[in-house]
Amino acid sequence: MRRTEVFDEQVKQSLNRKAEEIEISEVLFQKIKAQVIQKEEENKMGGFFKNRKMKKMIMVGAASLLSITCIAAPIILPALNSWESHGRTSFESFPTLAQVQKEVDYTPKYIDELPGGFVFKRASTENIEGKDADENTVVKAKGISFFYEPIEGSKGRILSLDTKQLAEEWMNSGEAEEIGLDDLKVYYEARTMKFVPVDYELTEQDKQDQEAGKIDISYGTDTIQVINTQAITWYEEGITYTLLDMGYELDKEQLLEMVEAVYAVE
Repeated sequence: MRRTEVFDEQVKQSLNRKAEEIEISEVLFQKIKAQVIQKEEENKMGGFFKNRKMKKMIMVGAASLLSITCIAAPIILPALNSWESHGRTSFESFPTLAQVQKEVDYTPKYIDELPGGFVFKRASTENIEGKDADENTVVKAKGISFFYEPIEGSKGRILSLDTKQLAEEWMNSGEAEEIGLDDLKVYYEARTMKFVPVDYELTEQDKQDQEAGKIDISYGTDTIQVINTQAITWYEEGITYTLLDMGYELDKEQLLEMVEAVYAVE
């Protein structure tokens, strides 16, 4: 998986994890789902998926970013046709190593508080599958995501530490900035996400920005919202880690400090 695609997939899965907190009626769910699929097909017919950057469009559905429910089509990757994520168990209190091991069969590094006053809020596990064009499962993995919030609380923004038992080969290329932290290599990427209603028509500027890789368009919100997103990804002992910031717009140095705090866990 290209690092930029790891980034896109992590955004989608983090939205999925947040969506577990939201209840939505089956009728509304199916209505939004149908609209999103229709919109995706229209975009394909319109030639918006002509290159790899266009294939990275993430579809999300809900009333607003404050209550996102991700019901979308999978992200399309060069090597695989789709990734599917299925949520499993949620932890409302800080889980023990034994609890994590029982759920995902591995024990990642994680902490209850990140530098800058961000404290553990909740965690959730998932199963993910990568499939080829014939819908054959090529790779399977388990993961657990830890969500953090400032002590005073926050809405509509995400700070998460996401871990998956994926081989390093899935993040061996890409356009992210490589940074050395002592003996650890990490990869930083910042992106702009534009969330739009299902019936939103792309402007010429949208198309140009997508073509240039400046922005990713995601369908499903009831208003147009632009969110700056950044992530740092690294690999350690069979586990892929991603620290994801959606909307907090933290300094890169602060994110690196958080990474160092996680990496220092024995």
